Amino acid sequence: DYLATYDIETKGWKIEPLTISALNFELDTDFLTRGGADGFVYQMEQESTDDAGSNISIDVLTGDVVGEGGVGTWKRFAQVNCDLNSGGETVTLSFLLDGTSAESKSLSASSRSLLRKKLAAGGMLGQRGTVNLTYAGQQDVRVSGIAVLYDQLAA
Repeated sequence: DYLATYDIETKGWKIEPLTISALNFELDTDFLTRGGADGFVYQMEQESTDDAGSNISIDVLTGDVVGEGGVGTWKRFAQVNCDLNSGGETVTLSFLLDGTSAESKSLSASSRSLLRKKLAAGGMLGQRGTVNLTYAGQQDVRVSGIAVLYDQLAA
């Protein structure tokens, strides 16, 4: 059993043994992906941008982190963890406390890394926290996860 994939850039067929268990077209990214029998997901095509060498901007804003107690409960926000590969470029992480920019950090990773950024000494007191990541450049920046660590304070 073989899989034949037509490449419109090279105008040729790629024929390979059928080792996939799933084939998927992702509407949000326009990627054709396949699930391998080894449990990994593979991108079947190289992405190309027609940006003519100009910078590509990203602006990622998470939802509010309010915790179990909801918005009315005070928390001490201590750290932001970001699973990131920025290709060695600098990405700016801004932490918003109760809707207002409270602190910014620079992140950079040349391969997928879990970056841990402590917030102000002793933490920041507030009811909700949000993370904003921004970048402008020519690298393929990938964010695989963001976590906000906090202590919920007693009423």
